[in-house]
Amino acid sequence: MPPSIGRRLTPGLVEAFREQCPDARLGIAEGLSAHLVEWIATGRIDLALVHNPEPHDAIELTPLFDERLCLVSQAPRPTRAPRQTRPTAPARVRRAVAAPPPLPLRELPSFPLILPDRGHTIRRLLEAQAAASGLHLDVAWEISSIPAIIDLVALGHGHAVLAASAVAVSGRGEELQVRTLVEPQLTSTLYLARSATKRATPLARHAQAMLVRLAGTLPRG
Repeated sequence: MPPSIGRRLTPGLVEAFREQCPDARLGIAEGLSAHLVEWIATGRIDLALVHNPEPHDAIELTPLFDERLCLVSQAPRPTRAPRQTRPTAPARVRRAVAAPPPLPLRELPSFPLILPDRGHTIRRLLEAQAAASGLHLDVAWEISSIPAIIDLVALGHGHAVLAASAVAVSGRGEELQVRTLVEPQLTSTLYLARSATKRATPLARHAQAMLVRLAGTLPRG
């Protein structure tokens, strides 16, 4: 599993495996989607969840769901209201905060970006669409770790392009602002990957069903 997914699914998968398959052994590995596809092709692993994989003759892919990509920025700092000695009547009422508007892709070059390296599927998807639209992206920093990218964005060192679910599980959602990319809308697809040449054992099929069920519980944007 990619690290962002492994962090969320590993506890539930281990618990389900211990309960349903107590005499079997489970190994879990994390890696970039491109690496996971290669590991299946070489027989190192049996199943994987991967984002936007390149076609591969030795891999069978099943799409699970799509997520919209968003511009992730440091949240605006709240402005302080004038200090009052006592609440006004009626008692204080919280005002709803309006969601930030979507961002047309043509405006993305004006934002300094913190992106993963070119082996990451979101980076490849984003640069392919930018090239097709004649846009030149401002890549300020190249960081391989998604949690590190989120930390840097929260500190104001740049902006990121990620799925909203990555922000939701980061624990820093209140420090970040998320704007959906539109015109065109960019989506990242999560796939279940397995070998197209190796026959699945009953245990592998059972583990696959567990993995698909748990993947269905993931938050998505």
